[in-house]
Amino acid sequence: MRRIRWLALAIPLVTGCQDSLNPGGALSVRVLSGGGADTIDVWDTLVVEARVHGVSAFGKEVVFHAVRLHGDSVFPVLYLGKPGCCFGLTIRDTTDNGGRASVVIIHGPYDGTGFVVVGLEGSDRADTVQVITNPGMAVGTQVFPQDRPIVIGGSYLIGARQVDRRGNTVLSSVTFTATSNVVDISPAGIVHGNVIGRARITIQLGSRTDSAFTSVVPQATLALRDPALSVTVPVMPR
Repeated sequence: MRRIRWLALAIPLVTGCQDSLNPGGALSVRVLSGGGADTIDVWDTLVVEARVHGVSAFGKEVVFHAVRLHGDSVFPVLYLGKPGCCFGLTIRDTTDNGGRASVVIIHGPYDGTGFVVVGLEGSDRADTVQVITNPGMAVGTQVFPQDRPIVIGGSYLIGARQVDRRGNTVLSSVTFTATSNVVDISPAGIVHGNVIGRARITIQLGSRTDSAFTSVVPQATLALRDPALSVTVPVMPR
């Protein structure tokens, strides 16, 4: 399971505290629904409510901002949008008569975790919702390396995974099996060369099967001759 490296994000959070001189605060916003976890390319609706002195606020501009948080890359795991209008990492909407505004969360092509920060123009109050994008269904496998040579007594590691249509890793069980005594392979995928020959390794990933190949060769020293370094020795006539 991938461990997400949490980054230090400057995200203001709404707390349960209130100004004792102004109960409810002058202007605030809170998430009502949306966010959470879903798979790549899925759309979801995030609904928020704006209040002034504890009463639903009409006509307030709400700013939605998607923050990327991904342990392995800078690729976005989510986008925001207003169908028929615009899409991006920052979207604005205006509250209706009930003080509500909304935006579409679009789970991106890459799995990972992100946030949507919701703020109001003219207020330092904000709310934040976590968005997790999970891989889709497995559609294939990847094995690396698929073929490589190895000397007798040498070893190397085979990697294998299932992937979704976007290339994200889909977690599954992995089982390695050597089809001959030319090599041994450990449960972790470490190949060890035993005798000279050609070997196939069968890899079971969930319900899918793939293969890798290796050629075991003898230990040898390779010597190269550079013609440019040749020296011609003249022969003296008798």
